[in-house]
Amino acid sequence: MASTRERFTKDGKRFFEIRVSRGRGKQYLSQTWWPPQGWSEKMIQRKLQKVADELDEQVHAGKVISKQEQRQQDMDRAAAEAAEREKIQTVEQFAKVFMKKVALERSENTRQNYQSLIDKHIVPAIGALPIEDVTSAEVDNLLTDMLAGKRKYKLSTRQRTWTVLNLLFKAAKRQRLIRYSPMDDLEGERPTATKAEKAAAERKKDMFLDADAVKAVLAAFDDEEL
Repeated sequence: MASTRERFTKDGKRFFEIRVSRGRGKQYLSQTWWPPQGWSEKMIQRKLQKVADELDEQVHAGKVISKQEQRQQDMDRAAAEAAEREKIQTVEQFAKVFMKKVALERSENTRQNYQSLIDKHIVPAIGALPIEDVTSAEVDNLLTDMLAGKRKYKLSTRQRTWTVLNLLFKAAKRQRLIRYSPMDDLEGERPTATKAEKAAAERKKDMFLDADAVKAVLAAFDDEEL
């Protein structure tokens, strides 16, 4: 249970120290509470008790810990993250870490789409390579093979693969697994439509009527039976 003690500063300002015992062998956790000016003694004691009860509940729920314990937790977390980074050597290994974050931040549809692109295109091409050794030429070859291989993938698929690669290597750079992202040299070189794709798009346009043609067709039915 929390205990309270009235204290005063050197210049006479009144405050309260709230202490919570955590059992034998563990240091007390304390908090300082300053009563607002103009409050009656009854209001001060009521609020003080409420603050003390809330602190006691948070401490025993593990939501409040000492600064020393927080520092230790931060050190343990940093050591665990460093150890995890040491395990990561290849693109495929980091892709698994990358996808854990995607699963937390993106929709399920996006997660599935990213995973499909990684499994079908990225891992088979560069998955076994050490992530720090991947060059822009190897990424460029990956994207070129999607267009020049036995199966030619659509522009949208190539562009989505480029996006996933860009996000993946940016994440690796943020985590200091690599100093250089192979996508840096490909900035602004997101896949664009080939001549064949542009020609196909133009032919597709010809399959539709423009506004004037639609008006002419509708006008031709003016004098016809329903």
